[in-house]
Amino acid sequence: MKILKYENKGKYRYFRRKIAEWYKLNKRSFYWRTKTDSYTILISEIFLRKTSAVYAEKYIIEFLERYKTVKDLYKADDKMLINFFKPLGLVNRGKGLKRVSKQIVKDYNCEIPKDRKLLKNLFMVGDYVANCILCFSFNEKVPIVDTNVIRIFKRFFNFNLINPRPRNDKEIWYFAKKILPYKNVKQYNWALLDFGALVCSSRKPKCISCPISKKCSFLNRSLP
Repeated sequence: MKILKYENKGKYRYFRRKIAEWYKLNKRSFYWRTKTDSYTILISEIFLRKTSAVYAEKYIIEFLERYKTVKDLYKADDKMLINFFKPLGLVNRGKGLKRVSKQIVKDYNCEIPKDRKLLKNLFMVGDYVANCILCFSFNEKVPIVDTNVIRIFKRFFNFNLINPRPRNDKEIWYFAKKILPYKNVKQYNWALLDFGALVCSSRKPKCISCPISKKCSFLNRSLP
């Protein structure tokens, strides 16, 4: 599968190094980044879908204090779950989490699976959430691809996507895996998420102060 029109390993190394350096000085701190249990990661990532991390954090903490385990969530009163999510305008999110808990309790003996295919059998778990669990909980060397990451790749590497739904594009996932660092993958993935949110944002990107602007194809159209 040919992902780009060129292979530029030097640019890949430059990208990884600069992103890592930036992250050391600018990383964000969130509750779920201090945890490694798969339940916390699963709940947090489902919460964060199309929701600001800064806004959602206090609700995630409150939810996990109330429902500490998969069993607690499975036994939760449906009405209480719906009421919890009403202020957020995410009633269906509560229903979805209850459905996920039922699957885990009944099909996997209360254990969140470590296998990617089994994870993707869970309701509300696609490639992104599955890889978040594998990376952040089980330390697997897998890429994390969301809107922020796709934007960075498109701009910096001049990555052209044909799929109208970029997050489902196999080529972007293949490329993201291809350029993963050999170590510190968890930190690298967090760095990309933070960089996309704080620097390479969708509106008014901070190109002037961007640490990778020197080789960014978005700013330098002549670059490969």
